[in-house]
Amino acid sequence: MQAVVVGAGKLGFEVARRLAEAGHEVVLVDQEAGALEEAAEHLDVMTLAGPGTSPSVLRKAGIERARLLVAATESDEVNIVACLVAKRLGQPLCVARVRDPEYATLDPSGSPGLAGWGIDRVVRPEELAAQEIIRMLRTPAASEVEFFAGERALMVSFLIEPQAPAAGRRIEELGLEQTVVAGIIRPDGEVVLPDGATLIQPGDRVYFMAAAGPLDEVRRLVGRDEHPLRDVVIFGGGPLGLELARLLTTGRKPGLAVRLVERDRQRCRVLAERLPDAVMVLNANPADPDFLEEEALARADACILATGDDHRNLLVGTMLRERGTPTCITELAREEYIPLAHRLGIQACVVPRVVTASFILQLVERRNVRSLTLLAEGQAEILELVVEAGARAAGRPVARLGLPPGVVIGLIIREDQVLIPRGATVIQPGDEVLLFLKPEVEPRVQPLFRGS
Repeated sequence: MQAVVVGAGKLGFEVARRLAEAGHEVVLVDQEAGALEEAAEHLDVMTLAGPGTSPSVLRKAGIERARLLVAATESDEVNIVACLVAKRLGQPLCVARVRDPEYATLDPSGSPGLAGWGIDRVVRPEELAAQEIIRMLRTPAASEVEFFAGERALMVSFLIEPQAPAAGRRIEELGLEQTVVAGIIRPDGEVVLPDGATLIQPGDRVYFMAAAGPLDEVRRLVGRDEHPLRDVVIFGGGPLGLELARLLTTGRKPGLAVRLVERDRQRCRVLAERLPDAVMVLNANPADPDFLEEEALARADACILATGDDHRNLLVGTMLRERGTPTCITELAREEYIPLAHRLGIQACVVPRVVTASFILQLVERRNVRSLTLLAEGQAEILELVVEAGARAAGRPVARLGLPPGVVIGLIIREDQVLIPRGATVIQPGDEVLLFLKPEVEPRVQPLFRGS
């Protein structure tokens, strides 16, 4: 497939990288030639300097043959116009990154969305990141939570602390009956595809797969009890903080208190006008230790750090964890800070750019692929596949699939059943299969589950 990505910033770079690694032909366009230098040096993509709204530039990029255009510049208006021009020149699936919520509801016919303008998908990084955080809050203390197969199955990751019952034990010693250890990421970033003899060590981030439910077996192993969520504090009143406050108070359960801390007084006035009365807006410096004590913020059930400044998020998160806050989730712009955040005791991190790239990649038509989830800043993936009739995997037991190194079958969903795969489990047409894998093996895995 040929794809054009407009904008060589962090999001455009990430999308172009992931598309190229999946074997697609990618042309990366940016008005600033300097912005393309890193991509030309590190990515297997073509680069083209010029405005992404220019018909001649898009023609040079091959838009007439492209099946996908992703407009990911920092300007909403440039992204929208790039999509409009692309639709006039060809028939690609057009995806526009926007920040202003008003654009997400703009349509000449009066209906939501921008489809009437020739834009097929609008992605708002803040909205996607907020939804990711809400999923994490459904399983407090987890680092990552993803649901699959219509929320019948899930993946959840936990950081293994030294006192956890699973620490220092081999997987075969854990007595797992309803859960699969699909993957492990070591503190140094090594991705481990485990077997029964794999030793779980303190500091490991372990990825469990199971049927959706209370996860009692997982909590027993990681030493984390389930606590009801009654009090949530959001630090930062920018676009992400505003989106989170909206989501938390939309159809909120009785007894949930939401507080939002913002240091800019004028922004607090805007937030108070745009948010329901259920949200308490506090004007203060989030990094002021006296304020944290006076408002008892550290005693909240969960704190979300969304100040827009990675350093401030890490500082406030450290202060909260030292004061006993059970769950801290932080937004980060730079994924290289994630290991530091974990060492500081912050359980979960969300990088809006990576979340957005994962969402865009799911829009690419890949036949039997239901979803693709990026993990550990793209070092690992969860691939949700449907087994097609006539596929090489259909009718074979798991032990005889011939899977390449670098992939583990986590779960098999068959109608209403969530199955733990064993060597003798036979794959059937129509099964949904969850795979934990390294990105480089994905092109070799998908054909096994496709029909002729």
